[in-house]
Formats: sequence, C-alpha cells, structure tokens
Amino acid sequence: MSDDLVKRRVELKHVFPAGEGEALRERMRALRPGFAARRLGGWVTTVYFDLPDRRFTRAALESPEANLKIRLREYFSDDDAPCSPFVWLEIKECDAARSNKSRFQLHKRMVGGFLEGDLDLAAVLTCQEGAPDLSRVLESVQRLHDLARGVLVPVGAVRYLRCSAQGGEPAARLTLDRGISYHVGPVGLYDAHDALDADALGAPTWRDGAAVVEIKHGGAAPPAWCRGFVGDRPASDYSKFIHLARLSLTEPSYVD
Repeated sequence: MSDDLVKRRVELKHVFPAGEGEALRERMRALRPGFAARRLGGWVTTVYFDLPDRRFTRAALESPEANLKIRLREYFSDDDAPCSPFVWLEIKECDAARSNKSRFQLHKRMVGGFLEGDLDLAAVLTCQEGAPDLSRVLESVQRLHDLARGVLVPVGAVRYLRCSAQGGEPAARLTLDRGISYHVGPVGLYDAHDALDADALGAPTWRDGAAVVEIKHGGAAPPAWCRGFVGDRPASDYSKFIHLARLSLTEPSYVD
C-alpha cells in the first residue's frame, strides 16, 4: 500500500455479528495469494491519549464525525508475542469518512519521556524502521509534541485481533477486527511493562463481540473486491475511540 494511502484515505466500517467472525477470517485469508499484506495479522493494542482536561475526548463526543485522536499502537503476533521493540505514535484526524494520519516510530523505553515533553529528534530518527521520509517523520514528531504541550495522559486502551489484506488497482486495504476489548483508566505503559499485552492491560471494562470490517481506499468509491467482501452490509459509524471516550467519561474515576 502506498505511503499516501496510509496518510490520506476514505474509511468505511461494516459491523458483522460475532458468529460470522471466523468465516470472515477464512474468506480474508483466501484473498491473500493475490494481494500483498503489510501485516498478515495478530493482536493490536491501541492506547489513546488526551490532555489532562480531556479536551480531545470531549470534543469527539460532541462531534463524533470530526475528531482528532492521539494514540500509540503496539503490534503482536497471533500468539501475543511482541513484533518489535518499537511502537507507533500517531495523530489521526477524521472528517466524516475521510481521515488524515501522521505517525512515527519510537522505542518503547523512550515513550514515557516523550509524553512528558522530552524531545530528542536525533534519537527519534534512529527508531524509524525501513526507509521513511525523514522530513515527514520530523513534521509528525514536532506536531505531536506541540499538541501534547508537555503532558499527555492515557484515556485507556483498546485491544483486538486483526486480519488484513491489501492490493488491487487502485490500491485498497481490508481489515477485520475481532475480540475487541476496552480498558478504561490509567495504563502503565513501558515504565511498568515490557509489552502492552493482555496481562499488562488486565480485565477489560467492556468486551465487544462484534466483527468489524473496514475498507480503506483513496478513490471516489471502494474497489469492487472490497465491495464484494462486505456484500450488502451497510456502512456503520462504529468507532473504537468513540466507544472508549463514552466509557471513560462515565466510569466513576473519570467523572469530573
């Protein structure tokens, strides 16, 4: 998938009953011989952050169709082994179905300092795997640092098992998320854990049994192979961040 499609794309979500999750997984795996896969699949932990006054969380609840997310993502294998010592820090801005995302990698042991305002650009650059556009990396780092204002606090975490396929012309990506769990409250991050796996997050606040299929594309309409996968299932406004925001602001420890 092109770097441009990672950063700017249209996202359409389709929610299926939990009982269809395994069949969807097998159908997606059958697509893969004809498609490239950035990641075949595995567990994902996403931690969402906000300023202490919860301004991003509250704004998302007031305008769910247009919101800004600051998040950390750690990737795992199917058997919950960490894939890398590096995690992704991301800024994602959504306006209806369209989204813009900027991101960079950071070593786990640097996360705590960065969130507290420690900005060592040279050290951040050594964390980037592959061959990224370093000027874009620096722009993303500086923007996140400016948004953070020296302090970000975790709103909570969402964890799920992902399977994905991508390819076609124009390029598109299809993801399937199952086993979605929501964990509200403080997250110890890497000062307390080597990895943000299921044991580190502990018991979830809420489990969602649904299977969520997302089409990510850059054109005027989803490619035919994506439309064929979801069939006549209508698009949904499902949002992990919005679900977590609602939970975080109704949990007793998070009510002002």
